[in-house]
Amino acid sequence: MSNEVKEFEVRTMICERDYHLIMDYYLKQNPNSKIIINDNFYIDSPSNILASHRSTLRLRIINADKYEFTLKIKQANGSLEINDELIESDAKSILDKCLIPNGKVKKCLFDLPEDISNYRILASLHNERLEIKENDHELVIDKNVYGNIIDYNLEVESTDLIKAKFYLDFYCAKFNIKASNDMYRGKAWRAINGCKKS
Repeated sequence: MSNEVKEFEVRTMICERDYHLIMDYYLKQNPNSKIIINDNFYIDSPSNILASHRSTLRLRIINADKYEFTLKIKQANGSLEINDELIESDAKSILDKCLIPNGKVKKCLFDLPEDISNYRILASLHNERLEIKENDHELVIDKNVYGNIIDYNLEVESTDLIKAKFYLDFYCAKFNIKASNDMYRGKAWRAINGCKKS
């Protein structure tokens, strides 16, 4: 199954203390919430063709039994996400040989001036995520592990950029966090650059 989603995501890095404070607060408020375990694998060509087109290609394994292949394209008015749900054998083919499975993502990759056989997994990132769904937005609290690095971020997703920014500011004020979203670097960038340093 494939789908396309237009969304606005606004994020800020947070420290470990703030992460535990926010997690404790929302787990008490929502005792039935489950932490989602994501293993992300970031893919690009050796020439970084996707990064040069402001795009990210990711295989995500969710809770060890669901597989999502996503091409995220940054646009002036938000991000376009093209998603293919995969079966396990397709995910294994990506992990073992970087074979791109048929679907909407592959069709989009054919539009770029790069042979798809050149794509490689450049980095991976382990993510522990709590999602709190509200009426018109979603709050996401993340712990990320890549290489020897552990970091934390807060994210608000909405179909409206103004709302996303408003709610991120609201949560930062609520938990007395100084937002650093102007300097935020995405998980793919952090994982790939962290891999180069280690």
